[in-house]
Amino acid sequence: MNVFKKISLFLLLIEAGLFFLFLPARAEDTLRLSTKVRSVLLDSAYLVPTDSSFSPIPSTSKFLYNRDPEQSAYARVLIYNPSDTPRTLIFLSHFYALDELDLQVLSGQEIKSFVFRDTTSIYQRSIRHKHPSFSIQLPASSLSALHIRVKNESAFEYAFELFDPEEFYSAYFIEYLIFGLFYGFLLFVVFYCFINFFFFKDPLVLVYLFCIASQAVHMLFRDGNGLYIFPDSPEHADLIKNISRTFMSVSLMLYTGLFLKIPVRNWKFYALLVLMVGRIGYGIFMLGDTIKFTFHVEFLIILFCTLLGFLSYNRVDKEARYLAIGLGILSTVYMLYYFAIMGFIHIDGAIVFWSLYVGIAFENIFFTLAITERFKRIRVEQFRQQQMNKELEQLVDQRTKTVQLQNNLLEAQSNELNLFLYSASHDLKGPLKSIEGLCNVALMDPEADFPKLFEMIKSRLKRLELNIADLNAVTKLKYYQDGLKQLDFYQLHQEITERFENYPGYREMLIKLQVKSYKSYRLDAFAFRCIYQNIVENAIKYRDTSKRSFLFIQIEEKNGMLTINFEDNGKGIAKDHLSKIFNMFYRASEESREDTGLGLYIVKLAAEKMGGSIHVSSTLAEGTVFTLRIPATP
Repeated sequence: MNVFKKISLFLLLIEAGLFFLFLPARAEDTLRLSTKVRSVLLDSAYLVPTDSSFSPIPSTSKFLYNRDPEQSAYARVLIYNPSDTPRTLIFLSHFYALDELDLQVLSGQEIKSFVFRDTTSIYQRSIRHKHPSFSIQLPASSLSALHIRVKNESAFEYAFELFDPEEFYSAYFIEYLIFGLFYGFLLFVVFYCFINFFFFKDPLVLVYLFCIASQAVHMLFRDGNGLYIFPDSPEHADLIKNISRTFMSVSLMLYTGLFLKIPVRNWKFYALLVLMVGRIGYGIFMLGDTIKFTFHVEFLIILFCTLLGFLSYNRVDKEARYLAIGLGILSTVYMLYYFAIMGFIHIDGAIVFWSLYVGIAFENIFFTLAITERFKRIRVEQFRQQQMNKELEQLVDQRTKTVQLQNNLLEAQSNELNLFLYSASHDLKGPLKSIEGLCNVALMDPEADFPKLFEMIKSRLKRLELNIADLNAVTKLKYYQDGLKQLDFYQLHQEITERFENYPGYREMLIKLQVKSYKSYRLDAFAFRCIYQNIVENAIKYRDTSKRSFLFIQIEEKNGMLTINFEDNGKGIAKDHLSKIFNMFYRASEESREDTGLGLYIVKLAAEKMGGSIHVSSTLAEGTVFTLRIPATP
């Protein structure tokens, strides 16, 4: 039997004697088990330190504190089993990251030892659990002593617990279920943000993902579940926890600064920069540190990020407000955790433990809402940008089409003008050449028939006058606006027909006007007169002399449009000429060779100027119908 066992057995015998001698006075130092008790927390109420390195600090604390990490710390507890049957209990350390833990159970003359080392794989432990745990037997109706030796590289607060086996498995099943929900939620947030990053390519999301990942790793190794990831290397748990804590702090500061778009030339930016550099340096030089000073640093960083969040809370955008609320929740639960660890407040350990998980879950909910609002804003901005680009493209396309249309119009007008100038000069030159030729004949032939020559010159001059009149009409219709005037259709009809009284064939024709509308209308008088006059002239000029000729003109209003039909029974127009008769200088037959070729072109131009249209239907040897439709302006 080694020295430790001998000392423990000796102390147990002394304690047992004192227990039976002074039972009422020492009852408070002994844990009396009850069959109804499912679990008992072994804290400073029952644990008695047996050396100076292991004591309650502060004195009101329920936990034991290891003053000297370099030395082993010893404590013991007396347990009385009043039952007449032996009882099996599971002894568990609430602090899982222990380097060494020895437990000796002394019952009468029997000593049973249990050993835990941090290098022992989870799957090689007597109870496969993330926390050091042993199954112990307490004899019936007897007093037992539990002697505990702890050694750990960091000074920390310790508490142990005794569980009924059924309660142990039930409690930790529920605990693992809660852990599963918590880490499943974090995984969902990571997946959600990753999908959004895939669509939006926002670098801030990567920083947030890194923050969540480091926070998840830190919490995994804080509660011991990370040991299941590295079951064969549990001794590295503290190291991984400290590294992840550093990453979590730095990424949280970086995320806060980037999210709030803190300007470079600002005290907030410089403060964040100093804190980040300091935290990285602390993390490098204190990799193995797990003392309470770490919580001072972490709490300071979270408070500072919260301050930045609430300084930006008055911003209009919801995303900054969600971020501020999330940081506020995180700082609140960390404050509770920090004050409990420092011994400033005394709250049940389970509340302190789980409050951090609840706070982190709500923090991530509000952080995710902030990210979602950011995505919504980005989507709206992208949509607006797309709309602006689309509208700009449409505007450019429209203006390009307008320019193209104007170019085409200019080209058409240029071609039309060239044709107009060419044909006009030709038509003007023809009569002049004829007059010149007749004058030469008169000069060269003294015996010429001068009256006949003068008649011919007069005829050519009249043709020249008609050409000039038609050219003036085209110019006026194209480039001048007379305005609307009130017209009397019967008076206009009389004026125009009187002009043709001496026109060849006029007296052989019946020209009749019928107006079915009794309203008075305002029209472009010059344009309407050009149409009326040219169609009447063509009806007389191209009448069929083999029959009694007529021209019926009917005016009526239909659906806000004036419809004017000019129907004659003249020679008609061949079908292959119908589509061309409104072209400039087009002559459909030999009879029209002496004409200017501008009559029907003037008709079409005048109809378009009035906002209307002109249509023709004709049959050879039967007649022609011109239909003019123009807006009716009463």
